[in-house]
Amino acid sequence: MRHILAGLDHVLFVICLALGALGFGSLLWRVTGFTLGHSVTLALGFFGYVPSGAWFVPLIEAGIAVSIIYAAVIALTERHQAGSFVVATLIGLLHGLGFSFVLHEILRVQAPNVWQSLLAFNLGVELGQVAIIAAAWPLFRLLARVGQRPWRLGRWAVALPCIALAGIWAGQRLVLFVQAI
Repeated sequence: MRHILAGLDHVLFVICLALGALGFGSLLWRVTGFTLGHSVTLALGFFGYVPSGAWFVPLIEAGIAVSIIYAAVIALTERHQAGSFVVATLIGLLHGLGFSFVLHEILRVQAPNVWQSLLAFNLGVELGQVAIIAAAWPLFRLLARVGQRPWRLGRWAVALPCIALAGIWAGQRLVLFVQAI
């Protein structure tokens, strides 16, 4: 749980994911897709079923930054996004690899009870996501009920800094990727 709450890139993505959901059903589908995606690649990445080149981590981290930009832009469109479950699942695949890099630093594949530890880490990530959504979603809905103008301004006030910060990260991480290839 600490990783997702301390990892600003994942926090911003989850906030933008919630910001772009037009209703609770849409939010549940997005979060479910994201969870399914990152659960798969968390395990695959942790057990080493991904490229091991020095270029891979910065490429994935740059992709995570771009996914924040994407989610923030979608949050500003104010219309139902067809395929948001599929898109959230695909983005979850990307984020799961990012989670796996962190898990590799704190847990070894040969560790006793590795499957329980992997499950506990993943559940911690889920609890962190739920905490973020539980804090953000009611505020977003309250702002939407106040009126169209405050809701529009509030969305822009949240999304623009996310886009700016993620743009900086994407640039920095792409430089690291280029240096590694």
